[in-house]
This record gives sequence, C-alpha cells and structure tokens, in this order.
Amino acid sequence: MTRRPSHPTHSYTTARDSAIINAAVARYGGIFLFSGRDHVRAGIDRDCVFFIEDRDGTRIFEATSFEQVMELSQAAEPRATLTSERGDRYVGSVSFDLERDVSSESVYPSTLRTDVRWLGADDFQPVVEGLRTVFGAAVEIDHPVFWS
Repeated sequence: MTRRPSHPTHSYTTARDSAIINAAVARYGGIFLFSGRDHVRAGIDRDCVFFIEDRDGTRIFEATSFEQVMELSQAAEPRATLTSERGDRYVGSVSFDLERDVSSESVYPSTLRTDVRWLGADDFQPVVEGLRTVFGAAVEIDHPVFWS
C-alpha cells in the first residue's frame, strides 16, 4: 500500500515537464523571491495565483500561467518579460530558470504555470543528500556540525 504524502504545497512549474522551479512558503505568505534590484517580491497565494508585488504590497502582476521571454546581454543584467494568460505584463529582473550546475548556462523555460501537488520523500532528496554530505564529512573528520 502506498502512503499519500502529507504535505500539500503550491508550486510554480514549467508547463512542459512539470519540473518544480519554486514552491510557496506558507509561513512567509507564499513569498519565495525578493528582488532588491526592482524592489519587488514574488510568491504564490492560497488560491494558487503567482504574484509579483511592490514594496508596499501592491500586486503588479498576477497569473496562474504565463510566458517568459528573456533578454540576455553581455553588457546588462538579464531582464524578463512575463506575459499572463490575460495579456498583463511585467518587465524586470524577476525570472525563472531551471537549475543547472555552475559550469553550464541557465535554461529559461518559456511557459510556466502554478499547480497544487503533494510533496513526497523524493521532493526532499536534494536536501537530504546535502545533509548526508555535511554530516558524513563531520563524522570523517571527527568534528561536530554547528548551526547558527
């Protein structure tokens, strides 16, 4: 018998392969991204709507799915144009890329959507692997891990 994972979450995923890019953090009102450059924050609310809001909390972009077009230049910081299903637009530094190792170029998906899914053990595997590495090294060198 398969156990149902116990942690539902709102996540932002690519429309093509459902790779999770970001997940809402309920404790922080769904906000998972802060941009000091544009002075905005982004998140996913309880209704599974992705949003970008200014420093006063005014929503300047909302969507459950959107297209992302990147402007990449050697001379300037990357800029993204996000266009919602209703045609609303945001142009700024908030963008989403698929994580790759540091030796490769970022891959920017062109279409993204929000969804609600249950988190299972596999979703935490990257975190578990990182902790295994840290604690394995601590055991190997006989030195405790201190968290601050």
